[in-house]
Amino acid sequence: MKVMKIPTLKDIQEARQRIADEIVVTPVKKSAFFSDLSKKNIWLKLENFNHTGSFKIRGAANLILQSQDAKKNGVVAASAGNHAQGVARICGRREISSTIFMPRFTPQVKIESTRRLGSSIELVGNNYDEAYEAAERFAAKNGSLMVHAFKDPRIICGQGTVGLELLEQIPDLDAVILPIGGGGLISGTAIAIKELRPDVKIIGVQTAYYPQMKENFTQVDLEEAQGRTIADGIAVKKPGDLNTAIVKKYVDEIITVTDNEISQALFHLMENDNVIAEGAGAASLASFIEKKSEIIQSLKSGSNVCCVISGGNIDTSLLSRITSKVLVMTGRLMRMRFFIDDRPGNLATVLKEIAELNINILKVSHNRVFTGGDAYKVECHFHVETFNLDHQEALLAALKEKGYEAEKSA
Repeated sequence: MKVMKIPTLKDIQEARQRIADEIVVTPVKKSAFFSDLSKKNIWLKLENFNHTGSFKIRGAANLILQSQDAKKNGVVAASAGNHAQGVARICGRREISSTIFMPRFTPQVKIESTRRLGSSIELVGNNYDEAYEAAERFAAKNGSLMVHAFKDPRIICGQGTVGLELLEQIPDLDAVILPIGGGGLISGTAIAIKELRPDVKIIGVQTAYYPQMKENFTQVDLEEAQGRTIADGIAVKKPGDLNTAIVKKYVDEIITVTDNEISQALFHLMENDNVIAEGAGAASLASFIEKKSEIIQSLKSGSNVCCVISGGNIDTSLLSRITSKVLVMTGRLMRMRFFIDDRPGNLATVLKEIAELNINILKVSHNRVFTGGDAYKVECHFHVETFNLDHQEALLAALKEKGYEAEKSA
């Protein structure tokens, strides 16, 4: 398949003028937490503050505003959510009909937000690629304008306006870390930055579930993890050919991160920087959890590194599950199991001893029947709040010293 011509810096600069009235020049914020963690100056480019909550509106606006035929047969797109909302907003403002094909497991918040913006929704397939195939069939049948999420040069130029803003907002920029799904954001941003500042390092981050761009970049086959990822916005099986060509030309490094690392980044971003992001949006920061980037490690202390927080449209129920999981991982929540003699007042004694360790009890459950042992024993399960993993060990040790067989339970 023939690869389209790589867009130029001039193309991106023209896109910036074209879409100026449709987007927000999103702010940058220095993260004290991640700066301390990495010994670098870590800046956050908050694309979650853009209209529709992500960078995707940039590319959608640039493509649709250049099309003369969109009103005639409408617009169709495939998206896990953010591209959908960008397309829906631009079409709504231009009174253009739009139909969006989404994977069946798209977070409900993204589905409802897109529907409110005026688009018709079709839930098809288990991932972006399957939804895209259905959208292509629809576009061919109805003559609709297909607004691709990442491989169209006009989309790439729109996303590249992020890079132009960054160079103005952080003049002494040393490196940029961006999430990669299909490659639209990193392609456009890399062109804009490298053509103006070739010394700035560009680093891409993919979820380990979908590492195809890294495979293309390194020419090494990677083992893909199984199952769904919380980074649904970058769950793309096949990046665009044009995007891949741009990445190979301009990007310096690509790393992969796990869902656990993304979860911790999302949690710390929310707790320490008061910023809510979605899984894909926090992927750029997940690289600091395990310090995976060789380039970032090689930079001197005090270097300026920007992580692009690409979106903030996360389902609140998923956010709740992620938060609880990270609290367990970091030693802030624990479930423990132990036995006590089944005598009046014994439970009150245990509760008092736990309270003296400054531990908050969230839930208590008794089991007298399914203990499988002594008929005069009661099995207790406690859910407790603790400060950290050391605090948990201190609690278990104190209970054992009192004669209780206490242990963590899954």
